[in-house]
Amino acid sequence: MNTNPPAHSDPVHLQQHLYDFCELIPSTDLTAAVPGCTNWNAEALITHLGTVMHRVTEGLSTGVAPITAPPTAPTTPTELQAWCSYLVERVLSALSSTDPQATVWMPFAAPARVEIWRRRLTHESMIHLWDLQQARGETFRVDPVLASDGIDEFLEIVLPRVASAPQFAAPAGSLHLHCTDVHGEWWMQCDETGALTVRREHAKGDAAIRGSAAAILLALWNRPRPEAIAAPEVIGMTDVADAWMALPGL
Repeated sequence: MNTNPPAHSDPVHLQQHLYDFCELIPSTDLTAAVPGCTNWNAEALITHLGTVMHRVTEGLSTGVAPITAPPTAPTTPTELQAWCSYLVERVLSALSSTDPQATVWMPFAAPARVEIWRRRLTHESMIHLWDLQQARGETFRVDPVLASDGIDEFLEIVLPRVASAPQFAAPAGSLHLHCTDVHGEWWMQCDETGALTVRREHAKGDAAIRGSAAAILLALWNRPRPEAIAAPEVIGMTDVADAWMALPGL
């Protein structure tokens, strides 16, 4: 039985994702469409991540929901890189100078601690680095262990927020996720009221999805899967698996 979550992401991953993201900006066509992000081009993607970093920095500084807007994003690649880099250094400084166990503003149904933000931003930056490289017609290798932690973080922090939305349509049936390349298994179900249960364990579901951690993570975030990453295997009731995978990940 798999009862333990994967190892949490290291702060080094967050810094590397953000630095790599900024490095790509000057050579990116800002009008390029972002696969998997409806109606977003590269400029909108960059602005989104910058805004997220600003909100986290403000929330860490004040302890309450941020009310100030980030600096206006410029529209040329070089200036946009400088804008994004400024916000990167601010958020990294705020995270590193604050006690990981300190209580902070948190818009998710998760412990309102600094360490939760560090983990959330690690995976937010990873998926958006993936997005930016996809917009450039490129791809990067997703570390399997980090991808497994990304699945765990999605199910623990992101999915409960999706499930709390008034328009949430609870999928019928239970789903089992099973990473085949690294440690990671989960079972999930919604009851008749729509309440979500997620457990880290090996348990039979009405449907199961087995595959590499990267393939499952991309499916949860509704991102297109490149040919280099094999499609996950669906076992059991495909309509149940399809309903779970159709939930909005963005």
